[in-house]
Amino acid sequence: MKQMRSDMEKVGIGEKFAYSLGDFASNLIFALACSLITYFYTNTVGISAAAAGSVLMFSQIFDGISDVLIGFLIDRTRSKYGKARPWLLWMAVPFGIACILLVCVPRNASMVVKIVYAFITYNLVMTVFYTAINVPYGALNTLMTRDQYQRSVINIWRMTMAMLATMVVTAVTLPIIKSLGGDQAAWIKTMVIYATLAVAMFLICFKCTRERVTEELGVQEQVPVKKALKAVVKNNYWLLLIGVWLLYAINTTFSGTTTVYYAQYILGNETLMGPINIALNLPAVIGIPFMAPLIKKFGKKPLAIAGCCITLCGCLLMLVQPENLTMVVAATLVKGLGTVPFWAVLYAMMADTVEYGEWKTGVRTEGLLYSASTFGAKAGAGIGSAIVGAILTANMFNGMLEVQPQSAVSAISSMYLYVPIVMVALQIVCLVFYKLDKEYPQIMAELKIREANARKKAEGIE
Repeated sequence: MKQMRSDMEKVGIGEKFAYSLGDFASNLIFALACSLITYFYTNTVGISAAAAGSVLMFSQIFDGISDVLIGFLIDRTRSKYGKARPWLLWMAVPFGIACILLVCVPRNASMVVKIVYAFITYNLVMTVFYTAINVPYGALNTLMTRDQYQRSVINIWRMTMAMLATMVVTAVTLPIIKSLGGDQAAWIKTMVIYATLAVAMFLICFKCTRERVTEELGVQEQVPVKKALKAVVKNNYWLLLIGVWLLYAINTTFSGTTTVYYAQYILGNETLMGPINIALNLPAVIGIPFMAPLIKKFGKKPLAIAGCCITLCGCLLMLVQPENLTMVVAATLVKGLGTVPFWAVLYAMMADTVEYGEWKTGVRTEGLLYSASTFGAKAGAGIGSAIVGAILTANMFNGMLEVQPQSAVSAISSMYLYVPIVMVALQIVCLVFYKLDKEYPQIMAELKIREANARKKAEGIE
């Protein structure tokens, strides 16, 4: 029987890469669902912006609830593959099939049928299968190692791939669809490609990663639901990060959803969404891999705040010439530079709250903590989607028209330019109160002592 603990050992490059493929797979679909699905609903199948926004809002709320349910299931999963990894195996293929169904809206059906179909399939993708594969994927980071720096490096790998996937999807999807005919059939063909790639990458992630923490700590006692929820509520650093995620999700939804409309109706060509999103994501793809030394030197909180400050500068710069493509791309590039330190540390900060919660309450529930954190993000995305749709409809937007009324154009411009300024400023306020970086080493030292005492006590009983 293996005696040496390995929950602090170094994770190899191959395993880090395999793990990062899971986030590439996730964002192939998530980026499309956040940035382009509303455009598909309004401009391809003719669903109103308000109806599309409502579909996304209620779906995201249900999705957040399902996140918590999956979190409980992860914490209770016991298999030869661990507690998080097996979900990647079980859910990969169903997730891929559901993604294809998402864009198969019956085009010639009544509006009610279209909306109902959109609601059912969007929930099937996001509420059921995306949740059942992405929440375990996120929780897996906390199970691969307990070393704070290793987690940061793993997070760097995953966020590099996440940003790469987002950049690819937002840059090439519309040109691909246009080259395939620009109709609904083109959307379906494109989704088949994305779904197939996503399934393959999730399976590679499952095959080539390893859960170390549960292997070495042994099978832990299942925590009652009431006790687990109380432990989550007492985790104040986790609550702070929930606020950050909620604000970021609202910001991302407004920006992501309105970028394609801004490109089409203010800049004159919807495919200009491509270079804009390349400018947003390319800095992260290039810069995040080089963040490890800065994390070690400065810590995660200072880097997160610095990233938000840079992003805020980019938002303000865009106001100088908001209808000039060069200025929009340049300002977006500055915003993208801000995402480099922010995304390099955010998931690692969330993982650290698992140990903090265990130290503070005696309860370790990484599945519930991660799933509940995504609830905040998805609730924010749902709220943002509904508000965008409602504002567009209130200002007479009609996706089937070639020329939009001035009220709709002004609404698109305002949402794209001003909402990010408010959201990023509020993120900075939340991050100021995060102090876990300095406390973490002492917390881990105390946890090690507790675990050693628990093992001695168990051996004494035996």
